[in-house]
Amino acid sequence: MTVSYFEQIQSNMNYWWPEREIYERLGSIMKSSTEEVVNLAKDFNPDKNLYLNMIYKKTASLIEASTWAAAILIKHPEADKFKVYGKNLGLAFQIIDDILDITQTSEQLGKPAMNDFKEGKTTLPYILLYEKLNIKDKMLLQSSKLVPLSQTKYKN
Repeated sequence: MTVSYFEQIQSNMNYWWPEREIYERLGSIMKSSTEEVVNLAKDFNPDKNLYLNMIYKKTASLIEASTWAAAILIKHPEADKFKVYGKNLGLAFQIIDDILDITQTSEQLGKPAMNDFKEGKTTLPYILLYEKLNIKDKMLLQSSKLVPLSQTKYKN
């Protein structure tokens, strides 16, 4: 059995790191999120719960763990509130990133616009659009190449 990088570090650091719980939580987040996100992100799926689960594991869990770990390290009595804050911040960050992907140009983003759509990834904007379409347009959405709104007559 291959031991992951995070498991190696964990076994080496347990003997001297007093905040072992933090390390174990960060290790489990990294280990569980990577594999599942890859599987969830491969194809478009209009299920909002799957999308929220995916972005939690892709982004929010890391921010959640970071804010929680910081609170634990300073021995804040309400560390779990920081955890909730980090989770919500991570979810909001990813949703905003998904919106910007379809509303901004590549130059504005500093990365390719519409990349999520081109790769067939599920994002909240596409789920919401998908819900409003008839069958014919749903099929078109799943098969067409779209351009950012900023490059259409509908730009702000």
